[in-house]
Amino acid sequence: MQRRATAPQAPYNRESRAVTSTLFRLRCAEILVGALIASAAQAQVAGIHVPAGGQVQLAGGELRVGCADLSVAGVFNAGSGRVGILDSLLVDPGGQFALGSATLGMGGDLLNAGTFSAGTGRAELGDDCAASSRIVGVDGFHALSIQSSLGKRFLLVAGRTLQISAALQISGVDGQNVRVESDPIAEPSYVRLAAGAALALDHVNLRAGNVHLLGIGPPPAPRPQVIPAGGSTSLLILALLTAAVAAFRLRRH
Repeated sequence: MQRRATAPQAPYNRESRAVTSTLFRLRCAEILVGALIASAAQAQVAGIHVPAGGQVQLAGGELRVGCADLSVAGVFNAGSGRVGILDSLLVDPGGQFALGSATLGMGGDLLNAGTFSAGTGRAELGDDCAASSRIVGVDGFHALSIQSSLGKRFLLVAGRTLQISAALQISGVDGQNVRVESDPIAEPSYVRLAAGAALALDHVNLRAGNVHLLGIGPPPAPRPQVIPAGGSTSLLILALLTAAVAAFRLRRH
């Protein structure tokens, strides 16, 4: 019985094992990076949600959502910090959003179905994140800034009055007027400035969007009543003279 000749096997050295281990680690790292990217993309779409019973106290910090939504079903206190840039702020029924003295920067919608407290904070609406913006369910702001270099539309609820207690700034650029419109445009909406509130308008035509500003300047002075000199006595004498002249003419004829 003959034995089959076999080729000698190459010895398994440390270099081969090191190469195999390095390739395995690179593959694992590739899989991990892909999972992190997918997770980050999913978080970007989902945004941040404060559930019912949950609380967020921002105090003096800063929260950047990055063109995703911030939805609040619990309590969100912005304190003296900054929230932005975000797409939309959604306050759900039962939710509470307190701006405090913070700054809210956003490019999407502000939709309030719960409680929105403007405090002494500042809301800044701009071009980021969305092609248009709506303000719904909000009674007013301490300070509101609307700025666009793209001719963006900012929609206010028709028939409602938005109160501004300290400052209103609306500005576009040459050739791109910012569009602040009533929604639907057939019915007017109103913006009322408190006494002493600052107003800065540039490259915007509110009348074209059927938006009317109230509370600007002192109330009109009452129209004076014209009273003839001499009062009722002069009128009586004038009437008697007219009658006498008429009677004289009749006698001549």
